[in-house]
Amino acid sequence: MKRSVWENIHLVGRDPVRQAVHKATDSTRYPPKRKHVEALIRYTKNDRVPIRRVGNKVLYRAQNGDSWVVVLKALVLQHELIRSGHSNFTRYLSTATGHLDLDGFLDSGPQGLKASVFIRRYCRFLNARLRVYRLLGQDICSSTERLDMSLSQGHQKLMDLLGLLQGLLESILDCVSNREPQVIITHKVHGAFSVAFEMSAQFLQSNFIVEAATRLLLKDALVLYALINTAISNQLEVFFTLNKRASAEVLKAMEQYVTQCKLLDEFLHVCVAASLKQSHNTSLHEAPASLLPKMQAYVQNYIEKTARTPTVGDAAGAGAAATPNRHVSIPREHVEHLAKEQMPYRPLPKHQPKKHTENPVKQQQRLRAQRTAAFAAAPMPFAEDCAWETDTPTSKLRGRKMAEFSYDDVDDDQYVALA
Repeated sequence: MKRSVWENIHLVGRDPVRQAVHKATDSTRYPPKRKHVEALIRYTKNDRVPIRRVGNKVLYRAQNGDSWVVVLKALVLQHELIRSGHSNFTRYLSTATGHLDLDGFLDSGPQGLKASVFIRRYCRFLNARLRVYRLLGQDICSSTERLDMSLSQGHQKLMDLLGLLQGLLESILDCVSNREPQVIITHKVHGAFSVAFEMSAQFLQSNFIVEAATRLLLKDALVLYALINTAISNQLEVFFTLNKRASAEVLKAMEQYVTQCKLLDEFLHVCVAASLKQSHNTSLHEAPASLLPKMQAYVQNYIEKTARTPTVGDAAGAGAAATPNRHVSIPREHVEHLAKEQMPYRPLPKHQPKKHTENPVKQQQRLRAQRTAAFAAAPMPFAEDCAWETDTPTSKLRGRKMAEFSYDDVDDDQYVALA
């Protein structure tokens, strides 16, 4: 199929990044050509090319495509650049600028409706992958440094990391699984209607762009499955030594893991039928499904044991004829002795209100005012304390109070000074 006139006009510009993006996301119903994808990968690793130019061109093409072919090819191109491009490209897309919103995308035609359902789910997976990159700081599906899924980093941190990985695998399985044969699509113009969507070998072989996207999803799903399997295996080694809360968290993750393994089995069989994978003879969900009943029984027994364990007050109030619980290792004689024993009355301590703490600044002001008032109300000092202001010898004024003091002993000038 030849390119349209508008696409040829876009290719006239001298921007090599723009030319590569438009050639890789043209309206032909084939996957993006490898030479254009590799050229864009080189541009992401070139220091002379701004990484935001490549990211903005790909995002604009995916957000403003005129058909499902252009939009889906732009999403496949973005997925390829995330996997094989420089990490700065993924870092740029993980910001708020790189968020794509294609939940309202809808195209007409028999293939357009099914492709619209796949595009919506595929876009959610890419957004979830960028969100995980923003939280962890690395792309877990294509990074050369594998995540540490051992128990050395702690139970809670490992469970948080396991939750992120299982959520990312769940978004992949939403794209390729057949859990909803009838999908309800809502559109602000056409309203809500149902579309029959089935991921089968015939659908993949009839749509080459969806087949290319599914091939990339398969690679990411296998990497995520290996990481989740390692984390679950490490948690199973210490499962029967965990407390009630930790064991319940591991059981919940195990139940989700069994469900995801079953859906992943179905997806792998479809990939084998569509010649995307060579062979798949083993069943992924049989081994973990056999361990699930034992784990459920252990957690249920743990909960019942905690609920039936009585306290000392319950045992004392049960009476001498009360039968002790079989889960409690308290002898019967000790329980009867506690029931007959009269406990002394010990009144509870009265509630003492908390003392009000005064503001230090106000406390200093209050103390200063008290000192000023006390100084004003104090009696006059002895005359010997004021003798330094006069020329009268101290020996004459010693032992005389101010009431006995006469101003005749003081000159007029000194009286003015005293006043």
